[in-house]
Amino acid sequence: MDIVKEILIETFGNDKSVQDVVKQDSKKEERLKNLLDYALFKGESQGEIYLNRAKTACAIVIDSEKRISLLQTVFLNFKLAYSVVGFINFFRVLKRETIIQRFYPSSPYLYLWFIGVKGSEKGNGEGTKLIKEIIDKRNGKSICLVSSNERNFSFYERNGFKSVANLTKEMGYSLRIYRYR
Repeated sequence: MDIVKEILIETFGNDKSVQDVVKQDSKKEERLKNLLDYALFKGESQGEIYLNRAKTACAIVIDSEKRISLLQTVFLNFKLAYSVVGFINFFRVLKRETIIQRFYPSSPYLYLWFIGVKGSEKGNGEGTKLIKEIIDKRNGKSICLVSSNERNFSFYERNGFKSVANLTKEMGYSLRIYRYR
């Protein structure tokens, strides 16, 4: 899964939403890698990890119906707080996630947590192909995602996603929640 992590580091290294979660200090690159390790574990245990054939585009999707044990959840959240968020920022990030989760459906859904395309391949349709594959495999479930990248807003809309919330005012940077279906 190193290639997935490589693609996502390139894609999300300067993302405002990720920077809001990852403590911005001298260890921020290591913290981003720790966040992606966490996301990869969640993708493997509670969803699916997508990687195109050319290994230039990937996605991590979490299924709301798949759960891990309470003990694992507590351990992972503690590890996330320590190695990614920082304890000082933990409650701020927890509040942020609580606000975002208000807009998720009450019925089972998929959460498109990360989708990334290598810089040299952006604009070649690889992201669209991944989105279509995820939509085709959703089994009738809604798909939710959160984006702070204004350049991607129209991409999601072209692929059938509808903006259900604009949290720019609450967050202090562009942040939208999208839903498919």
